[in-house]
Amino acid sequence: MAVSRRTLDLKGFLFFRKMGKNWFFRPLPIQTLVLALTLFSWVAAAESANYTFTRISNQKSITWDMTRLNNQGHVLWEESTGGQWKLWLYRGGANTLLGSSSIGSIYSTAALNDRDQAVWVQTDHDNIYLFSAGQTVRLTDSQTDGWNRAYPQINKFGHLTWMEWNQSDASNCRVALSTGGPPIHLGNGKYIPGPPRLNNQGQVVWLQDDGSNPDFPIYQVSFYDGVATTQLTSGTRQRYRARINDLGDVVWCQASADLSFIELILRRGGQTQPITQSMGNNYIYLLNNQGQVAWVSNTARLNLYSGGVNQEIDICDFTREPGFNDQGQIAYNSYYDELWFYNHSSGAKVQLDGNRRYRYDIQLNNHGQIVWWETFGSPASVYLATPQKIPASVNLLLLGN
Repeated sequence: MAVSRRTLDLKGFLFFRKMGKNWFFRPLPIQTLVLALTLFSWVAAAESANYTFTRISNQKSITWDMTRLNNQGHVLWEESTGGQWKLWLYRGGANTLLGSSSIGSIYSTAALNDRDQAVWVQTDHDNIYLFSAGQTVRLTDSQTDGWNRAYPQINKFGHLTWMEWNQSDASNCRVALSTGGPPIHLGNGKYIPGPPRLNNQGQVVWLQDDGSNPDFPIYQVSFYDGVATTQLTSGTRQRYRARINDLGDVVWCQASADLSFIELILRRGGQTQPITQSMGNNYIYLLNNQGQVAWVSNTARLNLYSGGVNQEIDICDFTREPGFNDQGQIAYNSYYDELWFYNHSSGAKVQLDGNRRYRYDIQLNNHGQIVWWETFGSPASVYLATPQKIPASVNLLLLGN
């Protein structure tokens, strides 16, 4: 393992003394040598990004694609056992039951914010449920109003958005946005193929059929800025999976005019530019609040777009999304199903777990914590990985002179 600059500084501090332009060896007592070796081991642990792994689920099986992680290290997850589906919030080392259903699964598009507010759709007529301040409430009544719901999102202020479709005409869709009162409705009444995305400014982005071709829907990118809705795209190219960050940047992918490739598009500061023409048809890409984009190519290469440049990171599992945070860090399954961690600021790439596992729904928060659920043997399990920190006393010694 390469010795870090911090380790070299510590080595010089403990063993050498500079006299003028020359360095002289200074013998040290055995206690100091023991301390030095201990410090070296602590520094090495930090350099190799050691993690503590905690299984937060019980012995029951976990449903498909349902873990969410916030910046407090709290986890929203779902289990399925004995004909019951249960939604749990893990915090403070314990699980709290938020909701349960005997009708069907809680949808995988549940969301959790940093205030431990959670929102989800439950298959009792596709209603929206909200957990806030220790209470779970149902926000909608699909049996009465004739609209089904899916894809709920929640921002840090507790504002909500979701997609609705009419029970008598599934092609009649709209986006609902609630900022504390009754929701307002956005969209043109045409089909919506996926989730609307909400940022902390109250802006929403989504895809919707423009209605130009009755035989084949053409999805355009719609953007609500808090006041009005504008369409960011036009023409006959097909669009997929729009995302938005807190800067108002928007990313999506689209087919080329001749349908020969898929390109990834970033709109920033009102300017639209292609990032790559090497997108795979799994459409895996994530946008953080720095405007960086983590994406997977059509040859299973994990890439990071930052500062106008694409950097290839590794060969990865191209069927499952990585975790991506606002520090430009990425947690991902390698092509061989090992868990790896990439830190953009240092350029370091570290293997966290060499065990080959099918890890799903990997989430990464801004403190480097990682959550996922995996299927290796039975039952499936949910894990939370937390980075170990160098003790403050060690940092003082490292900085001392």
